[in-house]
Amino acid sequence: MLYYENEVKKAIDQKQVVYYHVTPEYDGNTVVPFRYRMQAEGWPPLGREEYISMSMWRIRYSL
Repeated sequence: MLYYENEVKKAIDQKQVVYYHVTPEYDGNTVVPFRYRMQAEGWPPLGREEYISMSMWRIRYSL
């Protein structure tokens, strides 16, 4: 996830307008997400839209 978060930060540092959204996804009745869906849309100063969408899997550990 860090790579994509850094890409979003770079876009913001370049004065882009960024819409950033993270949605947890659950499996059944569990309260721990099994993955996160990250989406980011950025609009550079010249107005060309850039789009990033990815699913990041969270590994669940059990004892």
